[in-house]
Amino acid sequence: MDKQLSLNEVQAINWVNTLNRKQQKIINLLSTGEMTQSQIAKRIGVTRQYVNQLVKKLEKYNLISKSDKTPSGYNIWYKITGHLKKQIEKKTPDAKVTACRVHNVRLKYSYEISGNLSKDRRTKYLSSWQMRGGDRHKYCLTSRSGLNITIDVHPKTIVAYPDANSQVYAESIEEAETIIKTSIHEAVLSFLQKQRSFGTDIEIDTPQHTGKQITNTHYGFEFSKNAPIAQPQTILEGFFIDGSPEANGKPGMWEVETLDPARATAMDRGLERILQLGNSDPYLNNISAVLQPIYNQLTEIKENQTTDSSLINHLTNLSKIVGAILKKQTELEARFLTLSVPDSNFDRLYKFT
Repeated sequence: MDKQLSLNEVQAINWVNTLNRKQQKIINLLSTGEMTQSQIAKRIGVTRQYVNQLVKKLEKYNLISKSDKTPSGYNIWYKITGHLKKQIEKKTPDAKVTACRVHNVRLKYSYEISGNLSKDRRTKYLSSWQMRGGDRHKYCLTSRSGLNITIDVHPKTIVAYPDANSQVYAESIEEAETIIKTSIHEAVLSFLQKQRSFGTDIEIDTPQHTGKQITNTHYGFEFSKNAPIAQPQTILEGFFIDGSPEANGKPGMWEVETLDPARATAMDRGLERILQLGNSDPYLNNISAVLQPIYNQLTEIKENQTTDSSLINHLTNLSKIVGAILKKQTELEARFLTLSVPDSNFDRLYKFT
């Protein structure tokens, strides 16, 4: 049971209820993950000064705090405080954030250089290496949206891309892809400016717009690797499996990916409908969490019980009932996804034995 709110906390909640739509959108965005003021301003489409004014009031009411991500007073990351986050979520609309991880976006720029490339650490220089055709140099800059962008300088071209662990919060797949490409371009322009400050003039072929994409964008969704949709024999048409989440420190998690933005959008909408279904009925949302442990215990008891045949039969029947309910819930969620994604075959995707 939640503890009684203090007078200050009640005042804070009442103040939140007076915020306009744009201010509430900022709070909703913060509730999806830790962010800096620059990232928030970029996502919402407001000035940093506008965000700063709201942040000061949020801190005053103890609704947000500085994140552990913040290394110093510069570029501070913020997070919503625990108990008040629950209250805010009750009073404000849920933020719509795409479940899709948009990645493998690399942009290439041709360039001409006057002078020697600066390797001063203040230019965010990281390393160099030799290859046939000329040396390569690596830099890493942070865009205004907060994404860390790696810049590889080749003899005649620049290739720029977000770090593998970079995360984009966006309302849609299209917005996420736009944010990534804009962030890459901003980082490249910042790189040119830093080089210029050290006496090196670099001109790129497309200063007014993003470079040429040289990779196929990947659209990924995380699932438990035990989920039927993440199995090689039952993968949806047009999708493939990537094990990188588990390799990057998320045990038991795989990513179902596609190169088709239309299929990715359909999958995203299907997952959103599943969440809406769970939110509209907490009982449905908690079926697996409640019944799966019961099913496991019944199975364990049945396996360890070897003398009483009538008890074994009874436990077997109970296990079948619980198992059937779990199966039906899985089928229901699968139906949402397969009806959303083009050319999906429900009967082929979910064959239970």
